[in-house]
This record gives sequence, structure tokens and C-alpha cells, in this order.
Amino acid sequence: MRLFVAIELSEETRQALQAVVDELRPRLPLRWVAAENWHLTLKFIGEWPAECRCDIVSVLRSVKADAPIRFVLEGLGVLPNIRSPRVFWAGLRHGERLPELTSRVDEALAALGVEQERRAFKPHITLGRLKTKIRPAELQRAIDNYRIEFGSLTTDRFVLFQSELRPGGAVYRKVEEFVFAEENP
Repeated sequence: MRLFVAIELSEETRQALQAVVDELRPRLPLRWVAAENWHLTLKFIGEWPAECRCDIVSVLRSVKADAPIRFVLEGLGVLPNIRSPRVFWAGLRHGERLPELTSRVDEALAALGVEQERRAFKPHITLGRLKTKIRPAELQRAIDNYRIEFGSLTTDRFVLFQSELRPGGAVYRKVEEFVFAEENP
């Protein structure tokens, strides 16, 4: 089974991002990600034996933080760069708690033999993938026109997802949800 750990978006942030995607869809020939699949990936695990799923659930239950995490969805961009774009994304503005949580998830899973992340954490929400060449100026115009906030989210939980790759796109199924911090009263 193919697994990853992520934070789900709120309905309000999904709606705000959907409005942007609806405006851009006719202008940018991307393979757009379905709104129900938008998430903030904390850790991609990859293929994992189904019979060992309980081990992952067990170590993820141990991941805790001092407080919920707040982040703001803001701006658009591409990965790896504007000249060779492969992924079109919405960015995030966040404090130190988000990278700390990501690091705790990474360290917990490393105890099971999941390879630790070597690259710096660059949080984003993947909105689409480039299926054809697009002039960099066209992409840059879209990015420049949306240097705005799309909404904010405060969360005290993350989710272990199973990803099934299908011809029409990936289908994500929630395996388990984990509360990592207590909400402040």
C-alpha cells in the first residue's frame, strides 16, 4: 500500500482555492488536482506492506506538539522553477510549529526504517501538474496576479492516507487520524 501523512484543509480554504482554480483553469493547460485531494503533505512514506500498517499507526500516535498549528494559504508558485515547471501550487505562510511537527513525524517514521527526508521542508498545496509546455511568462502572470491570502487554518491533527494510483488520477483514503495537540480552551 502507498502511504503518506498530511494535514487536511478546511472546507473554507478548499472553497477559496477552488475559486482561484476555476478562474485559472481556462487559461492554464494543467492536469488539475481534484479539490477533495488537496492536502498539506508532511511525509510521503511510499509503498509499505499492508500487514505492517499497524506499526506506522503506532509510531504516529506518539507524535505530539505543544499547541495546534496555524498557517495561512498565500500565493501561487511552481516547482522546481519557472523555466522547468512540473507542479503548480498554493503556498503557505507559517511559524516554527509546522516544520517542527514535520520533523517529529519524520523522526518517528525513521524508527521503522522509513527513509528520512533530506530536502528542506517546502510546504505547499499541489493544485495541478503541468501536462504540456507553458510559456514561463504565462505562468508568471498567474503567479503575480494571485499574491493574496486564500484563507487560514488552525489544526490539531494530521492524517495517514493511503493513495491508490488510477488512470483518472490518485484516489486517497483516510487510514487513521491523529490528534497531535490539545486545543486551547
